Amino acid sequence: MGNHSIGRAMVATVEAAAKRRLPDESALDILDEAAELVEIHGADAEFDDAPWEDGAFRSLLIEAFYPDFTPGEDDDDDGFYDLVYVPFSQRYQLC
Repeated sequence: MGNHSIGRAMVATVEAAAKRRLPDESALDILDEAAELVEIHGADAEFDDAPWEDGAFRSLLIEAFYPDFTPGEDDDDDGFYDLVYVPFSQRYQLC
Protein backbone atom coordinates (compact mmCIF):
# COMPACT_ATOMS: atom_id res chain seq x y z
CA MET A 1 0.00 0.00 0.00
CA GLY A 2 1.35 3.46 -0.88
CA ASN A 3 2.13 6.07 1.73
CA HIS A 4 -0.87 8.25 0.82
CA SER A 5 -3.14 5.20 0.83
CA ILE A 6 -1.97 4.22 4.30
CA GLY A 7 -2.62 7.73 5.59
CA ARG A 8 -6.07 7.91 4.00
CA ALA A 9 -6.93 4.46 5.42
CA MET A 10 -5.87 5.56 8.91
CA VAL A 11 -7.91 8.76 8.72
CA ALA A 12 -11.00 6.96 7.39
CA THR A 13 -10.73 4.25 10.05
CA VAL A 14 -10.36 6.80 12.85
CA GLU A 15 -13.25 8.91 11.59
CA ALA A 16 -15.55 5.88 11.28
CA ALA A 17 -14.63 4.73 14.78
CA ALA A 18 -15.22 8.22 16.17
CA LYS A 19 -18.81 8.10 14.91
CA ARG A 20 -19.36 4.86 16.83
CA ARG A 21 -17.33 5.81 19.87
CA LEU A 22 -18.31 4.10 23.10
CA PRO A 23 -18.73 6.22 26.25
CA ASP A 24 -15.66 4.73 27.96
CA GLU A 25 -13.45 4.63 24.84
CA SER A 26 -10.52 7.02 24.83
CA ALA A 27 -9.11 8.81 21.83
CA LEU A 28 -5.92 6.81 22.25
CA ASP A 29 -7.92 3.56 22.22
CA ILE A 30 -9.41 4.55 18.86
CA LEU A 31 -6.07 5.62 17.39
CA ASP A 32 -4.31 2.48 18.63
CA GLU A 33 -6.96 0.19 17.19
CA ALA A 34 -6.96 2.03 13.87
CA ALA A 35 -3.16 1.87 13.73
CA GLU A 36 -3.28 -1.87 14.27
CA LEU A 37 -6.01 -2.43 11.67
CA VAL A 38 -4.25 -0.32 9.06
CA GLU A 39 -0.81 -1.66 10.04
CA ILE A 40 0.61 1.83 10.20
CA HIS A 41 3.45 1.17 12.66
CA GLY A 42 6.73 2.10 11.04
CA ALA A 43 5.08 3.17 7.78
CA ASP A 44 5.95 6.17 5.67
CA ALA A 45 2.37 7.41 5.96
CA GLU A 46 1.22 10.63 4.33
CA PHE A 47 -1.87 12.22 5.85
CA ASP A 48 -2.09 15.15 3.44
CA ASP A 49 -3.95 17.92 5.28
CA ALA A 50 -6.12 15.69 7.51
CA PRO A 51 -4.24 16.45 10.75
CA TRP A 52 -4.67 20.19 10.14
CA GLU A 53 -8.29 20.15 8.96
CA ASP A 54 -11.16 20.38 11.41
CA GLY A 55 -12.57 16.92 11.81
CA ALA A 56 -12.64 13.82 13.94
CA PHE A 57 -9.07 12.81 13.09
CA ARG A 58 -7.59 16.12 14.26
CA SER A 59 -9.86 16.22 17.32
CA LEU A 60 -8.83 12.74 18.42
CA LEU A 61 -5.14 13.52 17.87
CA ILE A 62 -5.46 16.56 20.11
CA GLU A 63 -7.46 14.68 22.74
CA ALA A 64 -4.99 11.79 22.80
CA PHE A 65 -1.69 13.64 22.70
CA TYR A 66 -2.22 17.12 24.15
CA PRO A 67 -5.74 17.72 25.45
CA ASP A 68 -4.83 21.21 26.70
CA PHE A 69 -4.01 22.34 23.17
CA THR A 70 -6.11 25.30 22.02
CA PRO A 71 -6.19 25.50 18.21
CA GLY A 72 -7.29 29.16 18.13
CA GLU A 73 -4.11 30.18 19.94
CA ASP A 74 -1.79 28.49 17.45
CA ASP A 75 -1.81 30.71 14.37
CA ASP A 76 1.19 29.09 12.68
CA ASP A 77 0.42 25.47 13.70
CA ASP A 78 3.88 25.07 15.25
CA GLY A 79 2.29 24.19 18.58
CA PHE A 80 0.07 21.56 16.97
CA TYR A 81 3.04 20.05 15.16
CA ASP A 82 5.30 19.96 18.23
CA LEU A 83 2.73 19.06 20.88
CA VAL A 84 0.37 16.78 18.95
CA TYR A 85 1.71 15.60 15.60
CA VAL A 86 5.25 14.72 16.71
CA PRO A 87 4.08 12.56 19.66
CA PHE A 88 1.54 10.89 17.33
CA SER A 89 4.30 10.14 14.81
CA GLN A 90 6.60 8.83 17.53
CA ARG A 91 3.96 6.54 19.06
CA TYR A 92 3.38 4.77 15.73
CA GLN A 93 7.00 5.03 14.53
CA LEU A 94 5.97 6.92 11.40
CA CYS A 95 8.79 7.67 9.01
